[in-house]
Amino acid sequence: MKSRKQNAFLATCYLLLSGCGTTSYVESLGDSYVEVRKVQYSISEPGGAQTILEYRPQHGPRIVIWPSLREGPYVRDGKAVFLADYASSKRQPGERWPMVPRFFCVSAPDLPLDITDLVFRLGSKQSGQDLRELLRKGDASYIKETNNLIAFHFSVWRPPDWPPMITVQTTWDQISDMMREVKAKGVIRKDLRYGTRYIQIPQEDVAQPPL
Repeated sequence: MKSRKQNAFLATCYLLLSGCGTTSYVESLGDSYVEVRKVQYSISEPGGAQTILEYRPQHGPRIVIWPSLREGPYVRDGKAVFLADYASSKRQPGERWPMVPRFFCVSAPDLPLDITDLVFRLGSKQSGQDLRELLRKGDASYIKETNNLIAFHFSVWRPPDWPPMITVQTTWDQISDMMREVKAKGVIRKDLRYGTRYIQIPQEDVAQPPL
């Protein structure tokens, strides 16, 4: 089986030879989750790639969970954890979309859950750093799964110093706890660029103990 990088390379080579167009490949991740990678190329314009997380059950409609992945997803027992971009505000004329990385978890076909601020809260407890500062300035960087643990990596920008990286390791049971809290306290929001719906806890409620 070819790796993701090999598939992306072959797709890019095809487009280079053809001159322009769009191609895609699909990789099964288990539990009906699939990753769809679309590669665009044009001789006259810069190319680009988009990685999409979808849910494709054997029976039922196909669901786009998130249209702009950065890292992951990691799948376990019907849940998927991933890092993705969302539009923090509307695009200004002549400018690019202001995309911000966030940590998400989903148990499809339910809506994806933004668990970023809960990861920051856990990082505040472990590191002793002020939660309010993490909520204001925290920047989600990447995630990795090692030995059945999910490691969330993020940093806090404090100019002019280079931000130190903070790592929070969680079990899948802890992720399930965060999901329950988001479902209990969160509200439905919509990404401004793609219109994707997700659930997020208002920041003023993040500091409160779980229900």
